[in-house]
Amino acid sequence: MINNLLFTVFFLAGMVGLVVSVIILCKKENSAQNTFLSLCLFVLSCGCIYALYSRTGNVSYYPKIVLALKSCTYLVAPCAYLYTKKLLNPAQKFKWHYCLHFIPLVISIVYTMATTKRFVDVDFWTINNLFFNIDFYTFNMVVNLIWLLYAYTQILMILTYKNNMAFLSAEKITWLKAFSSVMMLLFISLFIQKISAFTFEINFNIINNTIITVILLGSGYIVFFRPSVFFEVSEPEVSPFISAIITDPSELISDCTEKLQADCLSKEKIESYTLAIDEALADKPFLQKGFVIRDLSALTNIPVHHLSHFINSHHNLHFQDFINKKRIEYLLEQREDKEWKSLSLEGQAWAVGFKSRTTFFRAFTKLMGKSPSEYVNAINKAASNDYSATA
Repeated sequence: MINNLLFTVFFLAGMVGLVVSVIILCKKENSAQNTFLSLCLFVLSCGCIYALYSRTGNVSYYPKIVLALKSCTYLVAPCAYLYTKKLLNPAQKFKWHYCLHFIPLVISIVYTMATTKRFVDVDFWTINNLFFNIDFYTFNMVVNLIWLLYAYTQILMILTYKNNMAFLSAEKITWLKAFSSVMMLLFISLFIQKISAFTFEINFNIINNTIITVILLGSGYIVFFRPSVFFEVSEPEVSPFISAIITDPSELISDCTEKLQADCLSKEKIESYTLAIDEALADKPFLQKGFVIRDLSALTNIPVHHLSHFINSHHNLHFQDFINKKRIEYLLEQREDKEWKSLSLEGQAWAVGFKSRTTFFRAFTKLMGKSPSEYVNAINKAASNDYSATA
């Protein structure tokens, strides 16, 4: 009874996944990377639906073309990897050698269609009529190891490409990390299922389908309630000077035009952004160390590239200088507080979010035109002159 209920849930998740994959594929925004995500979700959805039908025991009577579709499972790892790679490197184009990722898929389809058997099981030989034999079970074990390598590389990219993630929203980064982690969990479960199939009586099919259901329902929630995660166009910020070096003049003109359009915001948009930023900064989130533009984007629901252009255009500051200025202004406001006076200058800098004394001194001098000691001396001198004049 419980198993039947579970497989019904898996089937419904598969249907949701099919709908989501079609929606993602039909959208024009971020189509280059979302095509890979759509393929990945489509195959996972088919796996959930297939799991329910396989319980009837009639799979062996299906046409070979249906069995060949099972080979599409070899698309999951490469598509998840290429989706992550393209998301972190949106400017990178598809290269011919990416086709090598789909070799296991081709081998499995050819084998399934060529064999005289009606149902592919682990005891088959991949090639049994040529000069050598390849154990299909061994083939699957090797492929599972490759899947683990894909998942490991996918997570490694996320950990090492921090600079590439600066233009991504906080929600998109959270999704990418969660998606990669769950995919790793799925491949680990599949690998354990292969090596423990003859030693442990554990129904790994239920475990695997549960993990897939989480992925499909999670992607469904995002498509219908957080669509910006998939469809918000995110592009890395590249200065016109750098663009002139690495691109042709027509691309430079296009880049400058896009920036000009971003700068020419309507009056309503400017007022809306200003109000949203002021409300977000009222709670002093910039006092946290490591506060970055995507954190402010998450608080204001303003896309990162819009936020960056707005601050550059209307405050004449880069984002980091904008945040450092807010920190310094807060520090100066607290200057007369007794508890604040008990802190050293370095302690005060640490309290407002600066990571080191050097960073604080450099930012203060850049924004205020004087070093902290010179600024304090100037204030004390002005206060002394005012007192003398009053006396």
